[in-house]
Amino acid sequence: MKSYNSSKNKKSSASSSKKPASSTAGNKKTGQGSSDLSFNDTLPLVNSAIDIGNNIASLLTEKERTKQVAMECQRDIVDSNNKVEIARLEMEGRRNQRIAESEKDQRAHDREMRKIDQEDRLLDKYLDDRDAIIADWRAGKISDEQYHMLMDRIEKGID
Repeated sequence: MKSYNSSKNKKSSASSSKKPASSTAGNKKTGQGSSDLSFNDTLPLVNSAIDIGNNIASLLTEKERTKQVAMECQRDIVDSNNKVEIARLEMEGRRNQRIAESEKDQRAHDREMRKIDQEDRLLDKYLDDRDAIIADWRAGKISDEQYHMLMDRIEKGID
């Protein structure tokens, strides 16, 4: 039995004396496999990659926000232009109303002036007729009775 144990020990010692070849040593030759960087060396790289991802996400968020702000600005511009147009139309409406009122007032003034002109012409005719009657009466062309009758007729025509 001893021989069995000793052959077992030989196998065990033989297997323990042989070390498996490291994967890095074999891979260095082929250029494949894991690199020689330790965990502490890869941590900053991973953090940088995460930061880049966060920055890209932040950039996309800012790009979207910029689009939203641009749309809001465009909406505000359109609203402002609409308000300006409404104010312009209201102002034009008030201006047209003032023009219409002015024209109405002008027509009323013209009517009044024509009326005054007509009254002035009637008064001038009355004065001319009266002066003619007085001149005829003074010249002895008409009698006192005719003078009073003509003057009454002229004065009734003026009323």
